[in-house]
Amino acid sequence: ELLKKESLRRHEKKVSKLGPIRMDRMSTQEAALKWLPVLFDQHIARWRMTPTPSLFESEAHRRFYEQLVVNDILWPMVDFRLVYAGDRVVATHFGFFHDQRFIWYKPSFDPELANLGPGEVLLKYLIAAAADEGAREFDFTRGGEGFKQRFATVNRNNYVITRRPLLQRLRSAAGRVRR
Repeated sequence: ELLKKESLRRHEKKVSKLGPIRMDRMSTQEAALKWLPVLFDQHIARWRMTPTPSLFESEAHRRFYEQLVVNDILWPMVDFRLVYAGDRVVATHFGFFHDQRFIWYKPSFDPELANLGPGEVLLKYLIAAAADEGAREFDFTRGGEGFKQRFATVNRNNYVITRRPLLQRLRSAAGRVRR
């Protein structure tokens, strides 16, 4: 049902004017390493239009993603995809697929095409691929982005629970006993 949303169909139609749309999953570590700079560049260019810089402005963050790819234990969970319109990469997504869960993690798109809605095209193709590949859950992870509310069917909350250190709790209890 999600794939029938009007906004997804409308944006797909706009982007398809650039050429046939297809999505490729990077099936080898070598391919992923080759295409990671496209994700980095799109993300940097997109975030330059905002007051917040892209995390990929930092060499350390770029190396972190590269290490996720080259790590033989983590690589089987990495899900890195490119969406093309014709020969042009219009959007990218670096996420994870594990235990029948697709994890939405780091999307980006060509900011020159923002008015065409390549991010929604990316989302449509990812949802379809996740369903086709046996995902029982498409997890948008945390964050207050509006599109997550529009597409999510379940919302879960994250909580941070803190406790005073044990020694402080014992001293407090001992003080109450003395009184």
